[in-house]
Parts: sequence; C-alpha cells; structure tokens
Amino acid sequence: MTRLALLCTLFSHSAAAATYHVAPGGSDAGPGSADAPWATLQHAADEVAAGDTVLVHDGTYRGFQIETSGTAGAPIVFLAAGANVVVNDENPVRGDHHINVEGADYVVIEGFRVRDAAVAGIRIVIARGVVVRDNVVGPNGRWGIFTGFAPEVQIIDNVTYGSGVEHGIYVSNSDGPDDDPVVRGNHSYDNGRNGIQFNGDCWAGGDGTLDGGVIENNVVHDNTNKGLSIISAPGVLIRNNVIYENGHSGGAGGIHLVDEPGCGLPTDDAIVVNNTIVEPRIAGIRINDGASDNVVFNNLVVSGNPIADEEGLSDIGTNLMRSSTAGLFFDAGAFDYRLVPESDAIDAGVASFLGHAAPAVDITDAPRPAGAAHDAGAYEGAGGTTTAPPAPTAALELHPVAPNPVAGAAAVGFTLPEASVVRLTVHDLLGREVAVIASAALPAGDHRFTLDADELPAGAYVVRLVADAHVAARRFVRAD
Repeated sequence: MTRLALLCTLFSHSAAAATYHVAPGGSDAGPGSADAPWATLQHAADEVAAGDTVLVHDGTYRGFQIETSGTAGAPIVFLAAGANVVVNDENPVRGDHHINVEGADYVVIEGFRVRDAAVAGIRIVIARGVVVRDNVVGPNGRWGIFTGFAPEVQIIDNVTYGSGVEHGIYVSNSDGPDDDPVVRGNHSYDNGRNGIQFNGDCWAGGDGTLDGGVIENNVVHDNTNKGLSIISAPGVLIRNNVIYENGHSGGAGGIHLVDEPGCGLPTDDAIVVNNTIVEPRIAGIRINDGASDNVVFNNLVVSGNPIADEEGLSDIGTNLMRSSTAGLFFDAGAFDYRLVPESDAIDAGVASFLGHAAPAVDITDAPRPAGAAHDAGAYEGAGGTTTAPPAPTAALELHPVAPNPVAGAAAVGFTLPEASVVRLTVHDLLGREVAVIASAALPAGDHRFTLDADELPAGAYVVRLVADAHVAARRFVRAD
C-alpha cells in the first residue's frame, strides 16, 4: 500500500469530516463556512468533532478551551490561515490560559501568535497525542507552552519567549511509563527561569517520571536560569541543540540532569549527544542529585565548568571542552555557532559510544559525517573544504500556496538564493509525507510547481521545501 493510499484509509471517515472557518466579523449563528464564518474560537471548539479542521483567518481573538477529542488518524485541527492570527485575550471557560486543551486527545494547534496570558499561553493537560506546532508564544505571565499528564505530546517549531515567572516550554507530570514527549525545533529565549523544562514531579501524583522523551534541534538562550532543566526524566534523548548565554541570574547549567527534591527519582540513562553549549556564567552540563548511567558524548562545550558530573556515575565520552570560543565558530560574537573549517570540533566526535549511535544528521538536517569523522556539536562542518558559511535560511523563500483552501490544483512557488538540490513535499499534520511535488537540482531564481490535491482527503496539510540544508514550510487546507 502506498503512503497516500494508507493516508486515505486512515481518513476514510473524511466524508463526514468538515472544514470550518473563523474570521473577524463572522457570526456564531452561521454555518462556519468560508462565506459565513464563525466569530469566535470557543464556538468552534464547542462544535468540532474528530477529523474536523478549523481554519482561522487573520485577526485578533479571544482564546478557547477544547474538551473534544480527535483520534490518532483523524485529529481535530485548529490552523491559522495566515501569519497574523493573534490570541491575546482570556478564554471564556478558564480564563488564565489563552488556549487550553483539557481532557481532549489528538488535537493540533498550529500557527497562532499567543500573548498576554495571565498564566500559560498554550496549556495541554490530561490529553494524549496533542501537537503544538509553529506558534509564536510570548510574552505570557508564567509559561509559554505548558503540559501536564500529556503523553505523546509533540511541541515542534515554536517560538517561546518572555514567560514572566517560569519557563518557555514546560513538560510535566506522568500517569504511566509511556510518556514519549517530543520537543523539536523550537526557539526559546528570554524566559523568567528556564528555556525548556521536563519534570516528572512525584509530588503531583502519577508515577513521578517522564520517560522516553526527545529534545532535539532547539535553540535555547538568554534565559534567567537554565537552558534545559531535566528533572526526573529517565531515558531522555538530548541531541543537536544549540544552548547559549543562559544563567543571567543563577541556574545550574546549560543542560541540568537532576531529581525533583525529595522524590528519589533522578534523571538516569539520558543520552546527551552532539549539542553545542556556550555558557560563560554556569556549567555547560551539570549532573547531580543521584543522576547516574547517563551517556554524554560528541558535545561541544564552552564554559569555565564544561561538564560537571558531581555523582561520578555517568559515562562521559569524547566531548570537546573549551574555556573560549576562539577559533571554533564563524561568528561567536553574533551567536553564529557553525564551525569554521579549521575548528577543533571538526572530526572530533565518534560514530557511537557504548552502543549509542551519534545522530545521522545535524541541526540543519545535513548528513553526518561530512568528513573523516563526526564533528562535535550541533553543526556538522564540511571537513575543512568550505571557506564561507552557507547562505542563511532567511534567503530561501517559499511562497504561499494559491489558492488556499485548495479544491483541485494549486500553485506552489519558491525562490532559491543559489543553485540547490530541492525536495518539495506535502505532509499531513502528524508529519507523515503524503506526496512529492518535486525532487531535482534547480538553478537559483524563481520556480513554480503545481500541487494536485485531488487525491488528498479534506483537511490541513503542510508543504515542506528542503533546499540543501535549508527548510521552509507553508500550510494549506484541502477543501471539502
């Protein structure tokens, strides 16, 4: 069975699923169609069923609480149609959190700008399989994105900043052993305590440990205390993150593996690999309070205290540790931590350590190794063959899908700053690739392809453009 056929099978209910619209000037008394949209997000949350998509048009909105579940194959999707869908007022059910997913499984929240919440911008509690993707969350009173008792949560490609009291992203609490949270590709900075925190927290009930987590490809910096605070989260995989300039007022480390005080459930068996950590104020990696059997290798750590294993019970492999950034990076003063060809980090890593493989790609999805051996840190250099940094991601432009929503065919255009090997694909909101639009080597300039959506079930999708090491994405909706 092809992937598209499998997707069609998973969405075999799609004749019953619906796409609704919310827009300024709409009416909750109407049908929620494109021509007669609803006015409020809360009304949409009260009306949706599994498989439905709520397409939210540019404007400023009050928040919402959803308590209706989707399914793994048919999530409920709240999707911002443009770049300026702002949620800046309390929801009418539980006002201290702007977007609150409570007791609702398999919900997707994508593309919103969420700010000025008294407590959490986006809150996910007692819910399984929720996806929070591509939102800008901040500033908010306590947390940017908060989860509690939320197994299989995915927090992907968000910006979280300005959380006044605590953390940009806070994943907490567990009822059982299969938590499996994924925090990937986020940018978390200027928060009141930590950029990203995992905390099993035995005092909140449940089993007290967050198991099986993945924290990868995040950029975390300028937080008041720590970059990553990993509390009672055994078995977490931490890789390809860039962590720098945290600890403005206290804090243990760029990455801190620890126990919740009094719980006796330390962070054991973590894998910390290929992270770039620059921390002039605090330890690069700190391991204490009973934490043991953690595996730490291929990291590039610049700090006066690079790796502090205070228990002496973890396995510290090959890491490049320095007290200065000199000679390592393209422009450390501008926080550009890509490797120069002559960097000591080039070929300084290993393919595996104690049976644990280094990641096959770096933070930009470039393959490892590029040279004779794996490099240390989040970026894989060119093994001394490149004399200039690659073109910045911002120079790559993926144009909006037009028309959107798509009834049959639509145009997908993009601009390449330089000749590139390109892959243009379509993904559902669970991240599954469902179609390939183009895969070719193309010259610099403007390009245009046709997206044929006739075989796609109704719902929300993402067009993803990969051009060499750079990535861009656009959302669209396949109309009913």
